[in-house]
Amino acid sequence: MAVSKAVLEDLFETRLPPKPAVEDISLRDEKLGLGFPGERFDLVCPECGAGMKLRNSKHGLFYGCEKYPACKTSHGAYNDGRPKGTPGDKATRKARIHAHRIFDRLWNSKAGEKPRMTRSQAYTWMKKAMKLGDSEAHIGTFTVEQCEKLVTLVQKKFPGVRNAWDKLAGDKDLF
Repeated sequence: MAVSKAVLEDLFETRLPPKPAVEDISLRDEKLGLGFPGERFDLVCPECGAGMKLRNSKHGLFYGCEKYPACKTSHGAYNDGRPKGTPGDKATRKARIHAHRIFDRLWNSKAGEKPRMTRSQAYTWMKKAMKLGDSEAHIGTFTVEQCEKLVTLVQKKFPGVRNAWDKLAGDKDLF
């Protein structure tokens, strides 16, 4: 049985995806990045307003300002490309470091010290003391005011932690 060329072409045309026209192909709208599943393209540098893009370093992934080296703002990222919290300006980053250092002393003790509680207990205490939900209890998303509130609450509830921070606060190289 002979099959006409027109029938074969019609048969194969219906099984193959349509060929795109040259004018339909454009990379201008496509977000090109490192290809990590959690990678974000909507982060804005809090210092200069430019975009932030995922970068890789010997220390791991981070988001850096697209205007680097003119703007050196950076923000940490998890191994899958998700940002660790939300980018903050210099004052916010400084407040978050301060809050983390004092808060982490509740569960991460130094040599010779007994931890006051487990990490899980510390975060449970923080959520209750600051009236936060699970998704809000992350210092990497805190404002300066929230950081100051957390430091005040920790110092009031656990006065011994204050002395540890006072020693660190004297170190000008931290900031």
